[in-house]
Amino acid sequence: MSKDLNNFTCSGRLGRDLDLKQVGEHQLATGVLAISDGYGDREETIWLPIEIWGKRAETAAQYLAKGSRVGLSGKLGFEQWETQAGDKRSKHKLKVSDWIFLDAKTSDNQRQDTGGPTTTRNAHERHGEGRTPEVADVAPEDDDDIPF
Repeated sequence: MSKDLNNFTCSGRLGRDLDLKQVGEHQLATGVLAISDGYGDREETIWLPIEIWGKRAETAAQYLAKGSRVGLSGKLGFEQWETQAGDKRSKHKLKVSDWIFLDAKTSDNQRQDTGGPTTTRNAHERHGEGRTPEVADVAPEDDDDIPF
């Protein structure tokens, strides 16, 4: 029997601040990502529950807030449970293994939506792996400095 690939990558905005809590010896950050698709009358938003574990959870809770644009990747999970009334419930969730900022950082340390990655140099840098997700450089404002 072959093993299937469970790898999910998406981008969107956090629907609320992340909830950070201690679970045993590990940190857990939970939240919800709003993923919009379509346009006009055909636009729809998918609300995807997310969870981030360990050091990544602490870092995400510190630097991400409601409305933050973020790129996430991880494994798609599925939960089933039964309510006290006996109703069966289920939901999908994203178990985040990696994330990047998609908002730029302004001079007063606030994040600003630019429609793209944080910087050209750090666009693919992974956060939560022992590095602080600070923006070291800002993309040049003058297009003449860009080599393409």
